[in-house]
Amino acid sequence: MTMDNPSNPDSPNPGKGPVGQGDYIVRAGDDLFSIAYDAGHDWQHLWNLGANADLKRIREHPNRLLPGDRLTVPAITIKQVSGTVDAQHKFRVKNVPLQLLLRIMKPPDLTGQKAAQETDQEDAEEALNVTGADPDAPAAQDDTPWAGVDYTLDIDSVTLTGQTDGDGKITVDLPPGATLGTLRLNLAGRHADGSRTIPLFLGSLAPHHELTGIKQRLLHLGFDCGDTNNQDQSDAFAAAVQAYREKAGLGAGGIDDPLINKLLSDHGS
Repeated sequence: MTMDNPSNPDSPNPGKGPVGQGDYIVRAGDDLFSIAYDAGHDWQHLWNLGANADLKRIREHPNRLLPGDRLTVPAITIKQVSGTVDAQHKFRVKNVPLQLLLRIMKPPDLTGQKAAQETDQEDAEEALNVTGADPDAPAAQDDTPWAGVDYTLDIDSVTLTGQTDGDGKITVDLPPGATLGTLRLNLAGRHADGSRTIPLFLGSLAPHHELTGIKQRLLHLGFDCGDTNNQDQSDAFAAAVQAYREKAGLGAGGIDDPLINKLLSDHGS
């Protein structure tokens, strides 16, 4: 399968590689929020710097950086303010809380594709479709949210518990600089698995115009495309692209703007 050039001339071609300028080189797991936090900046300040305009235009979102991207991170400047003595003065830190959004989808045996009582052990090991980083994602599934599932979410040293909402979603605030997490789903009485444990790699989602980013989003949506850590166009990747195009109603073809835009919309990031 060959890559089609996006029809929008302002869109970068898939596989363009690192972009931007500046002294800071993005590493695996970096996003603008963590970079700004470590440097003592508000992420919006870095995102809107004129020196980072090309990076902003191409990446389109601050959490879609590619290892090797470059950005300008200026030194912190000291601001002096005047105030009267023996009085209270309030200072407000500019900060926009960062949130993690996951969506849990029902597996095929609970959406009419196969009866739960007929599943064998191999079927029982089918992974759930989560818009996180499930390494065992199955073939494409029906888009049926799984509401009311009990979960435990560990992010760094923080443990959170709750239930998926009516749309199968989990929304939590992230600690600054968080990079790893573990999601545990309690499926007792719901699925033959009984439970599922899914590792989450925060900040590792590649830009949606990069081949690695396209592969990651396909995998998260349940389309197995092989190794997601390279730019290779394998037979598995080609099959995943065609399966997704068919499901999305895009017809036959390769990687183009309609597919990228639809994939970004379905994935949610």
